[in-house]
Amino acid sequence: MAVVGEAERGRIGVDIGGTKMLVNLYVGGGSGSKLARSLRVGTGPDFTTENAEAAIARFFELYADVMPSKERLVCGVSVPGLVEDGQLVLIPDIKGLEGWVPKESPSLSRRCATVTTANDIEAAAAALPERWRGDGMTAVVLVVGTGIGCFYVDRGRPVLGAKGWTGEFGLSPIPEEGGGLTTWDRVLSGRAIVNRVNEKLGLALSAEDLADSTQPPVVAARQTEVLRAARYLGMAIATHVNMLNPDVVFMGGGAFRWPDYAQTAVTTARELAIANTMELCTLEVAHDPAHLPALGASFLCRRE
Repeated sequence: MAVVGEAERGRIGVDIGGTKMLVNLYVGGGSGSKLARSLRVGTGPDFTTENAEAAIARFFELYADVMPSKERLVCGVSVPGLVEDGQLVLIPDIKGLEGWVPKESPSLSRRCATVTTANDIEAAAAALPERWRGDGMTAVVLVVGTGIGCFYVDRGRPVLGAKGWTGEFGLSPIPEEGGGLTTWDRVLSGRAIVNRVNEKLGLALSAEDLADSTQPPVVAARQTEVLRAARYLGMAIATHVNMLNPDVVFMGGGAFRWPDYAQTAVTTARELAIANTMELCTLEVAHDPAHLPALGASFLCRRE
């Protein structure tokens, strides 16, 4: 990890997701950002504001010796849900966080000059590389973790909709195999992979347990479901390419840790999208996809 200099400015990126919370310290700016320190804790449906506060306090305790002074430190917080005026209003997967206002957190307000909070997709979009930020650029940002979310940029300007609630692609209905309806969230996300393996084998593995398992039946089922989910992601990418004719589809999120997930999705998208439109589009996975929302969260202070 990067070394923190005595006079270094720093950015804290906090990313809270359905299965994990990351608290990261970054130094350097733009494409030169480097991860200096990181803390990961598990979350889940029973995770609460008190748990989040404790993790943040623990992070500052662990790395007090390298932490920049308050005037040199800013923070962004990324959450999977609706944020209004800095307050977590609707967090469907982690109801215990609703009502939390991170900028009023004692651990953050005492140590950071500014604290900004945003939806995880908006945060990830803040990490869109500079080469895709020009006034003429059209971009789609896809983040796939516990679910999937999207952020759209048209000629350099975010597409926010009437109330700022664009990008809920994961909740859109699609036909289910065998009949009925399902949603994109339920077929292509990290949670979809875990749920299908557990259903197939009669297990109750967590995402971490599934990733670490070396049991042959689990390994085989995992690979089958990863490839299945990846093909659905390829369909989703192709849909966005066909509809929006973007310069880039920029992707990240925890689901990209699964072997062959990214490559299978990209191959499928190239097969299914309109050929001429796809030729004009770059499909790019973030350098560190699992940390994309945390990195983007650390950049949110640029809006202040």
